[in-house]
Amino acid sequence: MALVILLAGAGLQSLQAQSHHARQDLQSLERLLNSRRYLKFRMVSERDPYQNSYRIVDRKSEAHYLALSSDGRYVEYSAAGETRGTFRINYQQPTLRLQQEATRSATAGAYAFQVRQFDGRRLVLGWQGRHGYVERDYVLIEAPR
Repeated sequence: MALVILLAGAGLQSLQAQSHHARQDLQSLERLLNSRRYLKFRMVSERDPYQNSYRIVDRKSEAHYLALSSDGRYVEYSAAGETRGTFRINYQQPTLRLQQEATRSATAGAYAFQVRQFDGRRLVLGWQGRHGYVERDYVLIEAPR
């Protein structure tokens, strides 16, 4: 019984440490965003257990971008199309929440992405998919003042 409690305590500490680092990464992202007009990221890889894949995005035809504006708007686009909407940083979860606008090709929706890492150049977003945890790695390519 004591071993179970110790293990649960260690797990809780690990979750608290992860949450603390995620909040710090969100604060770094917000500080940089507030000092710029927008941040534009290009996806460089994606891990998706459903497709049992790790995909490196290196061809221009597969390029996928995410731009966050300092006014709280975002656009996500690729050769397949684009989505637009608003975003906010939620420190309680900690997540980046996107509110997608309805368009002719997309319905409105809300999405929450865990910020797994942000170090000023690299942004890793993740979410729980149907068959496991999905992660996308982005690199910062534009950050005009």
